[in-house]
Order: sequence, then structure tokens, then C-alpha cells
Amino acid sequence: SIDEVLSEALHAVRAHLRMDVAFIGEFREGLRVFRHIEGSHRSMALTVGEGGPLEESYCQRIIDGRLPELIRDAPEFKEALALPETRSIPIGAHMSVPIRFSDGSLYRTFCCFSRQADQSLDDTDLGAMRLFARFAGGLLERHALSAQQRSEKSERIRAVIQRRDFWMVYQPIFHLAHNVVVGYEALARFRPEPY
Repeated sequence: SIDEVLSEALHAVRAHLRMDVAFIGEFREGLRVFRHIEGSHRSMALTVGEGGPLEESYCQRIIDGRLPELIRDAPEFKEALALPETRSIPIGAHMSVPIRFSDGSLYRTFCCFSRQADQSLDDTDLGAMRLFARFAGGLLERHALSAQQRSEKSERIRAVIQRRDFWMVYQPIFHLAHNVVVGYEALARFRPEPY
């Protein structure tokens, strides 16, 4: 499933970067919601489906440029110190990159962090994060498109049934040797376009 693939990829990237937690966060109605989490997140009370105000997140500050994508030591940044989680978790090293769809629209963010600062993180590590974000974006976009197409098809079917926009025709089945009708095939016919 897409969840299993993303979890495995999150694990691989988190292990490669030596981070405590990796997650994919979605921006929705002013919130940053955790959609996939991997690592030692339970001890930090991070739960899939939950989140908090977007404005109080690293993700928002990185997207709008107030913080860099690669942070080796969060307490060195005044903007990071303004966030309660910097001290409460605490957060040392942090990396976050946007997950975008092919049209450039922002869909989610891929983030990982460690409780300890890590001065060894560099642009190569950030490149690995961006590579994963492109992979995840393509996977999530195909999944979203597939879900949208399924929903549209289901809605068309429900509408046809509700309007009774169909009729039945009955085609005789002949026994050729005896030249008699032995049954009928019932066939549904539909009016809506596209057929």
C-alpha cells in the first residue's frame, strides 16, 4: 500500500540522516497534520492524524523562508527558539522540504529532526531529502488522481441509479436445432454521456 511504501522510505531516509523522527505533514485549514510518522515519535506524543496550528510549526516557517530547510542546531535560530517545540521536545537538528505535485502546487512537507544538534549535516543530505520529496510527491499525486477518478466514477453511477437513467432490453436466446426460444438475456442500456 502507499502507506507501507512511504513508511519504508521514511525509515530509510531517517536512518541515513541519523535522525530520531521523520514525518510527512499536510497543511489543512490552518493546521499541520501528521500523515505518516516513522521513528521514536510515541515518546514525543506525535500521532498520525493529529497536529497543531500551522503557524506554530517549523514547516510553515521553512516554506515561507523564515527558517532554512537545513538546520544543524535549532537553538542558534531566533525564529526556531520562538517555537515551543524547540525546547519541549527538544529539537536540535531539523530538515524540511516541500512535497509538490507536478503542477508545482504545495501538497505536503517531508520533515525529520533529531533531539541533538548535528553539525555534520550538509547539502548532500538535503539533496537526499529533496529526492525523497520528489518520489513521495509523484506517488501521492498518482494516488490522489486515482482516488479522484474513482470518486467521479462512483458519483456518475450513483446519479444514473438515482435518476433511473437506464432501461432494460431482452434479447432472445434460440435453440437453433429446435428453432425455439429457450430464454432471454437481460441487457442494461444507459442514456448518460459520455457513454
